Amino acid sequence: MEKKSTRRRQSKKIIFLVILTSIMVLILTQNGFATAQTNDWYSLSDTEQQYNYPITPEKNPEEWKKFETYQEMLVACQIPLNELSKMTTSSLIATCLNYPLYGNLIFQNSLDSGYRKMCSQFNGIAELYQRDDCARELLAFYKSIDLNQLMIYEPQAYLRYQWAEMMLSSEIVLTDLNYEERTDLLQAVYNNVKLINGKYSDNLSISSGLLVSSKILLIDSPDFANYIQNEPELASIIANGQISSCSNIITTEEDDWASFTQKYEEFVLDRLAN
Repeated sequence: MEKKSTRRRQSKKIIFLVILTSIMVLILTQNGFATAQTNDWYSLSDTEQQYNYPITPEKNPEEWKKFETYQEMLVACQIPLNELSKMTTSSLIATCLNYPLYGNLIFQNSLDSGYRKMCSQFNGIAELYQRDDCARELLAFYKSIDLNQLMIYEPQAYLRYQWAEMMLSSEIVLTDLNYEERTDLLQAVYNNVKLINGKYSDNLSISSGLLVSSKILLIDSPDFANYIQNEPELASIIANGQISSCSNIITTEEDDWASFTQKYEEFVLDRLAN
């Protein structure tokens, strides 16, 4: 009875968070998503050639509000081809990070499906993934992220951080990194997951981090792949990028979820040790 009562309380809390998130989404949809105002929470080797979007909710909110359809927003946020060809990969990462529609990532059924859809709609990401140095530049960018500074300088840290991590979730990136580089990425993601759980659990989500690290484990850890094969619900969660999403926590037994997170940490630590 006590366990059921605990689950009921947790479900009510999660449902409240879902409602709160929905309200936030409605507000953001009306006003647009904030462009990163500073790069004090990350570093890139070169951002001088990054593209400045001509219309954003911050620079010209009245112009932004004139858009009547999402398609009009998509067109306005595309990068001119002549600008794309001139940008260094580092500047392109900064440009993609500031994509005005990045917040639409949370409008889909899962992070992974949402990100894949956005990649198909934005020529900046498409160009980034064609660059030979994309994976290593993204790795360097991610390793430079300082979550403490993120919380100080980024007004929409929750959304921006998920967007940043999803840029590394593509198989194009993960398979282009070598084993040692994936180890570096896994260590950085794991450190951030631990920091979020310990300090910023009310402000940031570990969903995208768990997704990225699970994809690394699926590449490098046969034991993890075998474990997931015997856990079809968890396999579906990973495949769809819904790790720790509200809907799946509600429908997944608490003991099962605790067991998965414990096993996840064991697999990560084992992978980092080898």
